[in-house]
Amino acid sequence: MTDFLRTPQTPERPVRLALIGDGNKDFVDYLLSLGLVTIQLPPNEKIDPSIANHADAQVFHLGQGRFFADSDVCPFLLKHLPQAMVTPITVQGAYPGDCKLNVLCVEKTAFAGKSMDECLAQVLIGTGHRLVPVHQGYTKCSAAAIGDNAILTDDASIAAASAKEGFDVLQIEKGDVRLSGHAYGFIGGACAMIDRSHLVFFGDLSYHRSEAQITAFLKKHGCRFDVLKHYPLTDIGGIVAVS
Repeated sequence: MTDFLRTPQTPERPVRLALIGDGNKDFVDYLLSLGLVTIQLPPNEKIDPSIANHADAQVFHLGQGRFFADSDVCPFLLKHLPQAMVTPITVQGAYPGDCKLNVLCVEKTAFAGKSMDECLAQVLIGTGHRLVPVHQGYTKCSAAAIGDNAILTDDASIAAASAKEGFDVLQIEKGDVRLSGHAYGFIGGACAMIDRSHLVFFGDLSYHRSEAQITAFLKKHGCRFDVLKHYPLTDIGGIVAVS
């Protein structure tokens, strides 16, 4: 039986299994070298090709095996995770139809844009989460929770809202993150927490102009990190931690 994580975005223990978008072989191998096995999701052809293979656009893991996923992905998830509870959601079209599941959860605080799926919103409320609205629809893509009380983001609305909620926030400059088809991607999609105090970057952090501030912020919060050296920092839609 799968030992599902309780808090997937701020994992309470080392992540050993995660969902990742298909077509990211270098990053799959990179995570495997860190002890993390991945399940590669098929792309969602109903949304923009630049994010069609982003895990955080297709699946949201509330914790303890409760998933919300694009309806086309549900059979795939149940095949690989038969003990999971999966609620189908339609993710399609241009923004904001493609970010219904793109929610940043830090313990019992959930940051989301107004396009968040209503069913997911009601379940979050029912499980004791405080919903904090932000202007950014790609909330999970635009930020990373560092433990329980810190947030790294390149979005002003998330920075303002999370600071108001009492989090220690580092807002960095946009840019220096690669996303095919766009001028740049987002920092949240270019990294992932794989343990309570262990962050991985999908690429080399030295490519980012805010490297020094990020490094200092992570050190302040006792968070170690890994990078894939000599590889452009890339927004791959992060991972969805499973167990």
